[in-house]
Amino acid sequence: MDDPRSTTNLTDADLIRRVAEGETGALELLYDRSAWFVYANAFRMLHDRSRAQDLVSQVYFSFWQWQSSYPGAWRRHPAGYQEERSALTSWLLTLTHSLAIRSFPDLFHIPESRFADDLDVPRDVRKEEVRQATLRVLVAEAMDWLPASQRHVFELRAVQGLNAQLVAERLERSPKAVNDLMYRATRNLQYSIGLEPEEITQVVAPTEEELERLRLAKKTLITEIEDYLRHSRSEIQTNPGPAEVPQPSVVEISKYLQDALGPRLTALTVGVSDAREIVSWARGELEPDAEIAQRLRNVFRIVQLLLMVETPQAVRAWFLGMNPVLADRAPAMALAEEPDLVEQAARTLVANG
Repeated sequence: MDDPRSTTNLTDADLIRRVAEGETGALELLYDRSAWFVYANAFRMLHDRSRAQDLVSQVYFSFWQWQSSYPGAWRRHPAGYQEERSALTSWLLTLTHSLAIRSFPDLFHIPESRFADDLDVPRDVRKEEVRQATLRVLVAEAMDWLPASQRHVFELRAVQGLNAQLVAERLERSPKAVNDLMYRATRNLQYSIGLEPEEITQVVAPTEEELERLRLAKKTLITEIEDYLRHSRSEIQTNPGPAEVPQPSVVEISKYLQDALGPRLTALTVGVSDAREIVSWARGELEPDAEIAQRLRNVFRIVQLLLMVETPQAVRAWFLGMNPVLADRAPAMALAEEPDLVEQAARTLVANG
């Protein structure tokens, strides 16, 4: 994956499938494409550059672990690159949000408005920086609505800072075609989010400090993966056994559902009133009784099923929406008592695409 021309046209879905097969090079390329808005999202929530840098490596390490352990959790959409990229952006932003709450609960903050003048930020952080980071996330979300050709050129030119000639060589297009696509991309983003084209390109371009932090976070990520793999190989050599697929523990399932659905929705689906119990189970501090543990496994199975065809955001909406298979009840309200019927409703959705 060293030749830029051999990797530029790979879709995010292609890279994710390679990540699931164990290719760390694919994860690095995916990181290079998306870390700019993941860092911005982390910074806008934490107001701390160093912790935002740490969170970025955590996000991609968690993402890598999920793809390696649960490759079926990634949606496979026949529409191709645009739809799958949209799911990836939503997934990474949701994962950043969840990890920020879990890792830095005392620092977590979401500004009420990206244009607010009275943001409560630390003295060493300028309010304009928080606003710029928030706008960057907004642009990243809006980019999912661009045609693939426009989005691709915009990423290479505005985010990665490549000139038109180099982008043309990579995409095997003419410089004029690249400039035309860039013009249409910035105009479409302008119509979508109300910013001038010049401000849009300024917002998404990482500063030298941000680029250095992203390089350091990437180095940390690769080191963590190498250490994890080395440790895993050592355990296999020390404790050889039959090649069985291990079933996830209650702690792993609780952590997975906490990140995929959020503590409150997970608590609702398994019939507990206090969402803090989900957090405690995910941390291994407490353990649910056998009945609740089985409910967690039911939810886990259904979430994995739905994620084959839907985004995490759509899955959360499905759990809360009225469902005709359930007599217009919300799946989250029916799952604890009628898991088989809720799974049938989920399979109906998957079958109908």
